Amino acid sequence: MQKRIGKEKDDLNIPKQQKRPVAKFLPAIAAQHKDRKMAIIAAYKTGVYNQREIAEFYQLHPTTIVAIVHKNKNSLLWT
Repeated sequence: MQKRIGKEKDDLNIPKQQKRPVAKFLPAIAAQHKDRKMAIIAAYKTGVYNQREIAEFYQLHPTTIVAIVHKNKNSLLWT
């Protein structure tokens, strides 16, 4: 049992959501970015917020969030 201590991050039995670090709140993400599009992408990339939550925060329609995310998935903003 002692050999397993510290190997939790490599354990396949731990769901991905439990391995993920705690994400910042949406207002904090928004404050970090001058451009709204960059902030939306950053929020989506955390994996914590879904399109509806981001859309409600920015007072946009969820399909607008989808469009922003999909248009920029292959750009330098995504890396």
